[in-house]
Amino acid sequence: MIDIIKTFLESKGFIVEISNDRIITTHKIGNKDIKLAGELSNTSFPYSLPRIYLLDRNSYGSVAHVGWNDSNEGLICEGVSINRHIDYSNPEIVYLEALNNAVATLENVLKGNNKNKYEIISEFSAHWRFLVKDKTGFFDQNRKISADHLQSIAI
Repeated sequence: MIDIIKTFLESKGFIVEISNDRIITTHKIGNKDIKLAGELSNTSFPYSLPRIYLLDRNSYGSVAHVGWNDSNEGLICEGVSINRHIDYSNPEIVYLEALNNAVATLENVLKGNNKNKYEIISEFSAHWRFLVKDKTGFFDQNRKISADHLQSIAI
């Protein structure tokens, strides 16, 4: 299945490599070349979307809609409604749709506008969880802080 998707993406002009059962693609956003890694679920793809990660995550600083992990990769949020109109009989199309959405998410927040800052403030509690270790006692999952309040105190 991975080889079929690789060939399909290459036919669409993508730069693609396979590494450790992951589909690695390179994209130009602004003046940066970014690499994304896609993982397929062995049990549910194409009925569930691939997980797409931003590689070399730490070099981008805070980016809305992109998580953090200890492997310097960031899971890109797939959105809540992407599954609704996908042709599951064509796995390569399922992958392409997920990849295009991941790239669009990154383009939206990496192009140097204020969108990233606003989105980060809106997602503050989710990002804070990754930046501050729970053992410090500063993070309380049960306490909610509104995005409007954070926007009002943002520098």
